[in-house]
Amino acid sequence: MALELADIFRQFGPAYRQKYAAHLLPSHRRVMRDIERCRTAALGGQVYRCSACGEVQYSYHSCRNRHCPKCQSPERAKWLAAQHSLLLPVPRYALGGEGSRALCPRCGHDLNAGPGGCAPAVDLRWRPLAALKDKLPK
Repeated sequence: MALELADIFRQFGPAYRQKYAAHLLPSHRRVMRDIERCRTAALGGQVYRCSACGEVQYSYHSCRNRHCPKCQSPERAKWLAAQHSLLLPVPRYALGGEGSRALCPRCGHDLNAGPGGCAPAVDLRWRPLAALKDKLPK
């Protein structure tokens, strides 16, 4: 059986909540509690008994918390599939990186290849100060 977040919360949650009691938000406590109790007898459930062989199977209720990995996994998978279907079937590559100058916001030219074809934007409100700068002694 794989290790689940609920197992970690059950084992270490009480000590964590006690240690960080002053800093833990009520909403975070609620999420931890919901995940710990998800699909356990604590939330109740149904008992199914096979009429032919008598085998008993328990089906516990889920917490339905949006942060719970057990409850939200199918919905997350559907959302990701929908987002993936929106992507265009074209090759993608990164234009930027560390030290990259990226793209000119006005014309879209790759500034790593050299200066763009458009002139730098001049804020007309600074024009009077530019004239004063020229009059200052150098």
